[in-house]
Amino acid sequence: MTSTVAAVLATVIHTGTRATLRSLTPGFDYILPLRDPAQPSGSVMRWEHVTPKMFGELSAVLDTAPGIVTLRDPLASLISTLKQRDSTAVEHVADWLELAKLFAKYPGMLSVRIDHDPDADLTDVATALSFYAPPLPVIVIGETDPTALSIAYANRDWPYIQSAMGDDVAVLRDAENVLRPLLEARGYTDLIWYS
Repeated sequence: MTSTVAAVLATVIHTGTRATLRSLTPGFDYILPLRDPAQPSGSVMRWEHVTPKMFGELSAVLDTAPGIVTLRDPLASLISTLKQRDSTAVEHVADWLELAKLFAKYPGMLSVRIDHDPDADLTDVATALSFYAPPLPVIVIGETDPTALSIAYANRDWPYIQSAMGDDVAVLRDAENVLRPLLEARGYTDLIWYS
């Protein structure tokens, strides 16, 4: 029996993927990575990190199933990504640009803003998809392992961040003309890296 994908979660790394997946678990019989070949019967949510390589595969599934996206200030996710050494600034910002392309192609995707009011957003997602989701706490950068950069971010110390991150933050600012309209439309109106 072939399973039906009930929803797709598309995320950029360090935007609350694991926390969102945990909160969405009660709404589906199975939550599987997009590339997992399993075809269980029942309600299935597929998920994947948005990257240039995955755009085509995500698009193919989003053509047939509703999309959910986790959002976070890209500067916060960039700081976390560089701290964990998960990718370079150029790669991370490229992933955000791919997310912007997904939103352009699928403007009806539902958003969970993990650094704003994720509970309200998750309730909207659950209502739209007709299931219950337990509360999702606001995720704060550096909450568990503060660094000088996460403290500067919390204090909105843009001069320190620019000095400490140099070219890495310049890469993000170079993408502002694409990312800012997407983010502002979803409530991110006063991010410190906006020019």
